[in-house]
Amino acid sequence: MASPSGIGFPQGYLGVSGNSDGDVLRRMEDAWQESSPQWLQFQAEADIDTRMTAGDQEALYAYGARTHNYWKRNQLSFNKLRPAIQMISGHQRRTRKSSIIIPQDTQDQDCADQLSKTLMWTMRYANSFSQISEAFESAITTGLSMIYHWLDYSKDPLNGDIRSSVMRYSSFLMDPFFKRMDLSDCRYIWTRKWLPKNQIKMLIPKYAEMIDQINPKGNTDGRFAYLPEALNYQQRNLLVYDEFWYQDTRTKHLVLDEQTGETYDWEDAPDKMQEFFEWGARQGMKMKKIKHEVPTIRYAVVVQHQPIFDKVAPDKLDRYPFSLFVCFMNPEIPYLPHKLQGLIRGAR
Repeated sequence: MASPSGIGFPQGYLGVSGNSDGDVLRRMEDAWQESSPQWLQFQAEADIDTRMTAGDQEALYAYGARTHNYWKRNQLSFNKLRPAIQMISGHQRRTRKSSIIIPQDTQDQDCADQLSKTLMWTMRYANSFSQISEAFESAITTGLSMIYHWLDYSKDPLNGDIRSSVMRYSSFLMDPFFKRMDLSDCRYIWTRKWLPKNQIKMLIPKYAEMIDQINPKGNTDGRFAYLPEALNYQQRNLLVYDEFWYQDTRTKHLVLDEQTGETYDWEDAPDKMQEFFEWGARQGMKMKKIKHEVPTIRYAVVVQHQPIFDKVAPDKLDRYPFSLFVCFMNPEIPYLPHKLQGLIRGAR
C-alpha cells in the first residue's frame, strides 16, 4: 500500500473500527504533507528561542551568521533573556489559582463544593499545578505548548489514574490553520513520544501482544526532528509512539418532545426506546425519535509506523484532551512562525 506521495506503508494491520491501516496512515501522511512546511519553520524559530534562552553561544553565532571558529576565541556573553522569562514564570507560580467548580444555581452549591474538592485532590495527585506552570513557561519562551490529559493504568489497571503531561513545541504537529483557543476548529493533532515496550504496554494494556511483536528500528521516517530522542541515532530500546487525534462525526439519538420542543439525549439501549415511547403515549406525551450527526474526535495509535487501533476517543467528550498555552497569537496571519510567538522572538 502506498500513499499519494509514494511513501510505502506496512500491510496486514486492521484498526478496531474495521478500516484498513491505510485509512489512518493516509490521514497522517496527508496531515504531514499539509502541515510540515509551516510547522518546521515554526519549530526552527522555537529551537532558536529555546537555545538562546539557555545561553547557547553557538545559537548566538549562527543567528548572527558567525561561527565560533570565525572568532578564533571564546566569547563572553551575558544572558539577559533567561532572567526575563524566570521573572514572569516565577510570578505565575507565586500567584497561580486553584481550579474550582462554579454552580449554575444556588441550590447546587453543596454539590459544586464536593466536586471542587474532588478536582483539587485529583490535580494535586497528578501534579497538575506544576505542569501548568511548566507549560506556561514553555509558552512564553517559544510561543506555544500544551498539556495532555491521559489515563495511567500502571497502578489501577481497571479505571486508571488521571495524569497530565506537558507537550512542548517539538513533540506535536497540528492543523496550522486553527484559530480558536479551545481547538474546536483544529482538524487534527499528531503527537510523538519515544517509549520502551513496557511503558507502551501500560498505556494500552489490551494490545500488549501486538506490542511484543514490534521491534525498535530507530528514527526511520526522519520526522519530528527537533525531539531530543530523534538526535540519538544509537538508541535501540525505544519505540516510536504516535498518537493521532482527528475530527469526525457520529450519529446521536435524540428524543423530541413535540409538545414543548425540547430534545433529550438517549443514553439507554436503542431497543428500549420504543418501550419508552409507549409509556409516554400512555402519559399523554407526544415524542419522536431524531438522528443527528454531531462532531466527535477519533483516536489512533501507531507504534513504530504500525497501526494499533483507530477508534472513537475513549473519554467520549467529543473534544481534544489538550489544554492550549499560547503567548502571542495572531490568527489572521497565515505564516505560523509569525502567527505564534513567545517573548523571546521579539527580544532577540
